Amino acid sequence: MVNADARVDHVEVTEVREGAFVAELAVEGPHGGVSLDSRPSDAIALALRLDAPLFASDAVLAEAGALVSTGSDERAIDEEVGRLRAFLDEVDASEFGKAERPREPPVEEDEEGS
Repeated sequence: MVNADARVDHVEVTEVREGAFVAELAVEGPHGGVSLDSRPSDAIALALRLDAPLFASDAVLAEAGALVSTGSDERAIDEEVGRLRAFLDEVDASEFGKAERPREPPVEEDEEGS
């Protein structure tokens, strides 16, 4: 494992694009800061795990509110929030960003055996 000597300064949910949230990680290191694009779920999980500030603009929050059905049952929302919190308590942060690589198909030899 490599130590980057950096820390997550904050996480910002920057916009809603085509119904999907977009987030950025603000990372500070010995050579300054950098902003990294991130899946919102990963960015929010990191912010919670690292106790980093989490920001979203009023415009993002307004758009997010428009995405939620106005007929949403408050009890159902509370249950979903509870499930998310339980998941975040159990998830291993090292699993974020890992994806299984697709297997390469076997190379087939032609009929002449070359």
